[in-house]
Formats: sequence, structure tokens, C-alpha cells
Amino acid sequence: MAETNTPQNLVKASIYAVFDEKAGPLPRASCPSSFPKKTAEEIAYKSMSFSSMSEGTPQSLAVLPIPTFNLKGLVKNIVFNHPKRRGGKSDCCIVLVFDEHKDSIFYKYIRQFETVFNQYSPQFIAAEQGTDENVDARCLELLEAFHADVVALIADLSKAEPAPSSVAFPRSDVDGGGGENNKVRFKVVVAGDPEVGKTSMILNFSEKAFRRVYIPTIGVNISEKAIPIKTKRVEFVIWDIAGQSKFEKMRKHLYEGAQALLLVFDLTRPDTLKSIPDWHADIVKNQQAGIIVALAGNKADLVAARKVEQEGVNLASKLGVRYIETSALTGQNIIDTFTCIGEQLLERYKFE
Repeated sequence: MAETNTPQNLVKASIYAVFDEKAGPLPRASCPSSFPKKTAEEIAYKSMSFSSMSEGTPQSLAVLPIPTFNLKGLVKNIVFNHPKRRGGKSDCCIVLVFDEHKDSIFYKYIRQFETVFNQYSPQFIAAEQGTDENVDARCLELLEAFHADVVALIADLSKAEPAPSSVAFPRSDVDGGGGENNKVRFKVVVAGDPEVGKTSMILNFSEKAFRRVYIPTIGVNISEKAIPIKTKRVEFVIWDIAGQSKFEKMRKHLYEGAQALLLVFDLTRPDTLKSIPDWHADIVKNQQAGIIVALAGNKADLVAARKVEQEGVNLASKLGVRYIETSALTGQNIIDTFTCIGEQLLERYKFE
């Protein structure tokens, strides 16, 4: 069954965690109250451990994977003065927890969420530094208000996005748009290892974080975007395929009817490039001959961390596919990538 995004189902929980000198990281408060205590404890531990592994305290929000529970979290770590603690300082964190497959919204609007985190951070510090003996109750009160503000923000952001088109699941054949001579529709599969930036690329292109359709049983997000190419209005129906191995048996069904494949790897992680031939072979094996294929090396903005140079060009040449380097963060070559795919599709299917 397809799953859509609403403000109520997007956020799994909000957690406020503190570092206890004897017990270590502990959740001082969690919202809603029905959220499992053991899960909250593990998330609190991971969040504060994540901060300790970083150089200094992160000034901006961090995205924390929580694969044990198929969750992710936006984490705001806070260090503050506390005369009763060793070294005169203490730390805490606020964590916004969500399903990992819904991370597109939180990536796209991370700056808006950061504003809410920054609004509540000094209030939590004041509660910790104050003389009120019932600090737990005060922190729970703050966390519930934080949680409500986040849900309200999501509702506002959702309303601000353009409405989706009426067709979420197109026919697998090339569609002439119900008699409109200048409109064509193509199914494009985007594949690659987890965390290479596929979702961020698609978000950058489609600009619709809330209007994606997620089908949890097969691990796919579906987005739409139409752009003018030559004399046509080309509508891309983009299938963002989950990279996790648990969906491997379902992938051949997801490839059915695809006219194009965009393979994505991370320019800072050579291992993701090594996986590309397997992805390419997988879809070619399960799809008709003549499918249009392009290879994108993503995260080109991370110049200092880059570890893949000529290897991407060489692999594209070996596979006989187009190669382009992109940045989902800056938007570099994102539109150009889909335009290039669209041009090849128009030529392949003899549209002029």
C-alpha cells in the first residue's frame, strides 16, 4: 500500500537527552509518551556518542542514522556551563526522530528545522542551570512544545509545496499525454548504494519533498517532474530504488517498464563506484534492450574529500554510458543530467 506524508506521521518522536556523570547518556524526556523507553535510551546513547566522536561540538544539525530501528534523527548537541559538573561544563542534545525512508523532507528543509531547534536550545539550558528541583517536568514541558512546533512547521511547509499532478503511477509504455502532441512521459529508475545522494538529487530536481509516494513493501519512492526539452514537455516519473539488500528480490519488478536508468555513486567513497557494474548488470538483465543509461558521480562539491577522479570516466566508457558529475547540495548539473536523459529518450523513441 502506498504511503503518503502528513505532519502527524512524519515525526516518530522527539527526545531530550542529557549526560549523567554516573550513568552516561540518558533520555530526560521523550514525546509522545507512548514511544518505547528502550528505543529512546538507545537513541540518546547514539546521539551523544555521535557528538563525542566529532571534532568539537557540531554547530549545526547533524543527521544520525539509526539502522537498528530503521530510523534517522536530526540532532542538536548543546554544551553549556554548569558549576556543579566536572570541568564546569555539561552537555545535552535534542533529537527529532523519523523513519529513514522519509528523510527527504528533513534534508530539504533542514534550515527551517534548525530554527526551531535554536529557539528551544537556550530554554533547555536555562532549565538545566536553574534551581527548580523538578527539572524533569520542565524539560518534558519544553519538549512537548518543541514537538508541537515541529509538527506545525511541517504542516506549513507541506501547504507551501506545489500540488502533485494527477498521475502518480503512469502506464509503463511511452505516453503521449492523452492526445497532447507535445507531452511525453517516461519512467526513470535511479539506483545506487545507500547514502550516495540519490534522494537529494531527485529532491533538487523535483522540488517536492512532501509529494513523493512511498511504497514500503518494495522500498521505492516515486516523484514527478516535467521540463521542456526541444519541442516536447517531458514528464519524468522517477523511481528512487532503495539500496538495501532486503529489497533485492523485488527490484526486477521495479525495473519493469523503465525507459531510462540513472546510476549514482559518491565521489568521496570509491566503494560505491565499485558497485555500479553490479547495479548496471542487474537492471540490464531484468529490462528490455535499448534502455537509456547515465552515470552520475555525486557530491562534486566536496572537493577536499573527493577520492574518485578518472575512474568514473573510465567506467562510463567501459559500460558505454553518459557520465556527468553532480552536486545535490549546490544543484550542479542536476537539471543537465535529466535534460540529457530526456534528449536521449526523445531520440530513442523517435519524438521530434
